Amino acid sequence: MADKDVDGVIRALNGSTLLRAARVICTAPEGGRALPAEDLAARWASLAGRAAEAVPEPAAALDSALSSGSGPVIVAGSLYLVGAARSILVADPDLVPDPPLLHPEVAP
Repeated sequence: MADKDVDGVIRALNGSTLLRAARVICTAPEGGRALPAEDLAARWASLAGRAAEAVPEPAAALDSALSSGSGPVIVAGSLYLVGAARSILVADPDLVPDPPLLHPEVAP
């Protein structure tokens, strides 16, 4: 969200040794408070000193991240963005977990 500490989040993520070589894709959830993906990518480049891609639609950004096959995908930022990503992933039948197994002594 544009009204949050965007620079602080960028610095924290960029400071992680685990994310130093990560591909960064900036997107924005729906809503008037969201910072546009292009603006977020520009701030990332300015503060982190490395490029970030801007993909305005969360579904397209997630698809791009998952199709690259370059490792784990981390969704960071607002809970609105995490919720948008979750709704996309859960709607994918390949990503819905198997139902829990019942103990044999428990009747269905």
